[in-house]
Amino acid sequence: MHASPFIRIAVVTVAVAMAACGTTRDTSPPATDTGCTSCHGDAARTADQAAPPRDAHGQTNTALVTVGAHQGHLSSGVACATCHVVPPDGDLTHIGGPYATVAFSGSLVGANNTAVAAWNRDLATCTNYCHGASLPGAARPAPLWTQATPLGCGGCHADQRTKATATGLHELHLRFVTPNQVCSNCHGAGYTDAAVAAPATATHRDGQVTTLSLVGWQDPRCVAEGPRACFASCHQAVVACKIWP
Repeated sequence: MHASPFIRIAVVTVAVAMAACGTTRDTSPPATDTGCTSCHGDAARTADQAAPPRDAHGQTNTALVTVGAHQGHLSSGVACATCHVVPPDGDLTHIGGPYATVAFSGSLVGANNTAVAAWNRDLATCTNYCHGASLPGAARPAPLWTQATPLGCGGCHADQRTKATATGLHELHLRFVTPNQVCSNCHGAGYTDAAVAAPATATHRDGQVTTLSLVGWQDPRCVAEGPRACFASCHQAVVACKIWP
């Protein structure tokens, strides 16, 4: 008895789809999102299990586009759906595709979609709001997805640590005010002049300036000075409203 041609086609389709995942597969029953780790990711991780490394071919080298800076972004609080389409749980239709569908959203396109975001797979470069696509002074607005080292502050916007690139009165506050100020005094926990860490990772890239209430940024009492003024307690002994140039 011969099998129906339709059955043979279905079997071949499934076999090809499974082959796209590579030869290393986790055949254990899926728990939460561990079903995704049958093809990529790492079921042993406690968070973001489905993200590379490993990729769909079992590779873990970050120099590969399929691996790249996945973990660097996830550890900084960038959700998977911010960069590409995430298939629904249990969906297998994406297995036949050559790679993920990049679709930038959220913080990567700035406030109200103000930045053009683009992905060039051939060059492995990203251009988006977070990497300075619309920010002045960015040294690396189109960084390599596969570069080994993280970007410094000056990669995405003017570096506030240097006299040549600092904006407004940043350098004055950081270098010459006595006692010298630190970024977290005005912007909150997680902000330093060398890096941004939790809990500031999300607010740092949302397209809005983050200041503590004690700074009095754009305080209504400073309306006469214009939209770029603060009503900070440290200024009130000299002048109530200080203009930020």
